[in-house]
Amino acid sequence: LGSRYSSTTNANAIVYSLTDLDTANWFKNNLMRYGSYAFYYMGINNTTLERSTIIDNNTMDSMYYSGIFVLYHDNANINNNTIKNLQYSFGGYGIYSYYCSNGSFSNNSITSLAGSNSVGIYAYYCTNYLIQSNSVYGFSGQGGSGLYISYSTPLRIIKNYIRSEEHT
Repeated sequence: LGSRYSSTTNANAIVYSLTDLDTANWFKNNLMRYGSYAFYYMGINNTTLERSTIIDNNTMDSMYYSGIFVLYHDNANINNNTIKNLQYSFGGYGIYSYYCSNGSFSNNSITSLAGSNSVGIYAYYCTNYLIQSNSVYGFSGQGGSGLYISYSTPLRIIKNYIRSEEHT
């Protein structure tokens, strides 16, 4: 469990790994509440990647900015997680991936994303990813997206449920 934060800084992440090379870490069946991120996991750069991270069957509730941030990863498998009630009013992320390859986002439930520009699953410069059977709903506001893909190929996007919900 984390502490209540109203900051987007990665220093308030519950699980924090910055610019190093962690390998084969497995996070399973955890309950995480509050904090700016549940997971902030970052390799060194786009040629020196962290490897084989598994984030499976965790519940992330009331994070301020993001459930899962993975940057510079090979074989990150983010599956069967629940991410709900993000708090940042100007656009947070359920799952954010940047320069990742050879992994999966499957069977995740991402709900109640606060604010404009919020994104359920963000894939930027990702290669060889399976995005399958995820449920993303409750994002709203100008610029919000259930699934945002940029400079990513080849992706296999199969059987996801994505629904916007504009609040009045």
